[in-house]
Amino acid sequence: MIERLYLVWNAELSLTGGLAYVASRLRGKDECALCELTYAGITEKPEFKQCKQDIGLPFEGVYRNRMDVEQAAVAADDFPCVLASTPTGLIKLLGRAEIETCDGDLDLFADRLRQAIDRSQDSTSL
Repeated sequence: MIERLYLVWNAELSLTGGLAYVASRLRGKDECALCELTYAGITEKPEFKQCKQDIGLPFEGVYRNRMDVEQAAVAADDFPCVLASTPTGLIKLLGRAEIETCDGDLDLFADRLRQAIDRSQDSTSL
């Protein structure tokens, strides 16, 4: 059973990271496919807020330089990614490839995330 989802950004929480983010937005291409899906500028997209409500699990954003040891081990330098906290530990639900191939389509991302959640819950109930 999943207790919490962690959205691990391909970004760093720092002055340099913030400047890199602004520069990438000015170029029109976000370096983080997950950021592109979930944020418009510096505000969360209303569609993503609805997606979180529909999924019905707590979400937490994590910068790659602010992960704890377990998050870093499970992410394994595959940024961005979505991790899930379960009673037995963290698991990776989606990696960079699954997120990037959504091509900014939030509906596709939400479908992939739901499928990954379902698969993880099926495997833990065996």
